[in-house]
Amino acid sequence: MVLLPDTRQARVRVVAERVREAIERLIVEVPDLNGTKAIDGLSASIGIATYPEAGSVVDRLVHAADQALCNAKNTGRNKVVSSADLA
Repeated sequence: MVLLPDTRQARVRVVAERVREAIERLIVEVPDLNGTKAIDGLSASIGIATYPEAGSVVDRLVHAADQALCNAKNTGRNKVVSSADLA
């Protein structure tokens, strides 16, 4: 969970896309039996919800973000989906 106080939905989407793209570019070195192995091709599905559009209490906002995340995963993964996209 990332909280971005006083941030409008359009800006939240930009930040989420930047995070998703950074993860996509990552190459992670992990130990294996032969030394190390590089893992690439990582992806991230991100659900976003903004106050007050998606809710005015924390539980409602978390639920809305979780629904958006599930939608991102169920419709192809490696994308950002907003709770507003589901309305």
